[in-house]
Amino acid sequence: MRSRHALPISETALVQQPKDPDRYEQFAELMQQHHDRVYGYIHTLVRDFSATEDLLQETFLTVWRKFDDFQPGTNFGTWACEIARYQVLNFLKKERRRTQRFSDAFEENLAIAVEETDFAEDDLRREALQHCVGNLSDSQRELLWEYYGGKTTVAELAEKRGRSSDGVYGSLRHIRNKLHECVTRYLAREPSQ
Repeated sequence: MRSRHALPISETALVQQPKDPDRYEQFAELMQQHHDRVYGYIHTLVRDFSATEDLLQETFLTVWRKFDDFQPGTNFGTWACEIARYQVLNFLKKERRRTQRFSDAFEENLAIAVEETDFAEDDLRREALQHCVGNLSDSQRELLWEYYGGKTTVAELAEKRGRSSDGVYGSLRHIRNKLHECVTRYLAREPSQ
């Protein structure tokens, strides 16, 4: 599995278009800084992990090809999300041909609404969640990652651990409640803490 900080596109794809090395460094740094935001934006619209990964790849390839159009000093995350929006809309249009989905107007309005979301609050919540997950025991973290990070079912987790499905559901519920309480406390803390 790719590290979340690794570049989401292959080096060979980037080498195909020679660029100024300093410009490439700037591009790589901006991509790493805004990776989670663009990923979250795309996933909010398509709600499918596999499609999100594919669209993220396509988005960053397009961002790279258009990087000379990016104006330094402007918001790279917003610019990349705008490019992602067109990637998502094209994807959803193709998907709609295969299955009945929402109208173009609805999908366009949804994309705009997500784009205008205040990601600063999301970043703070993500920071709080990372802090709180760090406070879990190793076994709780492992159960959390296996269930939410992969395609493992509760029944598979129960069998692997020699427990009942109800027991695994109970553990997951306990972990979610613990995380919810911790995140709430973390967000309510004084700014100076």
